[in-house]
Amino acid sequence: MSWKIATTAPAKKAGKERDLVKKEAWLGFYNGSLTGLVAGVGMLAVAAYQGNPNAIMLSIVVWAALVGACVTSGVCGAMIPLTLKRFGLDPATASSIFLTTATDVVSMGMLLGLAALFIR
Repeated sequence: MSWKIATTAPAKKAGKERDLVKKEAWLGFYNGSLTGLVAGVGMLAVAAYQGNPNAIMLSIVVWAALVGACVTSGVCGAMIPLTLKRFGLDPATASSIFLTTATDVVSMGMLLGLAALFIR
């Protein structure tokens, strides 16, 4: 039995870029939903144990922030190499700093922004 490893590589044919970005966004949504659910339950347990009256809202904020961060990382992970390749740059050497910056800024911004917006 042979195992096939699924990889996300940039689209080989012109016109497939949009499908690749959509696929990565959906995978980010599913991954973020699952990990967000686990982290949200953990947040609910800790906040409820501490007697926080906003325990449910905190767990929803954690879930939403993880979904948003995973979707962003999937979309950026597809778009940044495609964009760099279009500009004639090597995506393997140049994309890591852009991808790390984008995902860090968005994930921290979403967590803190959603918490400030929904928890009072």
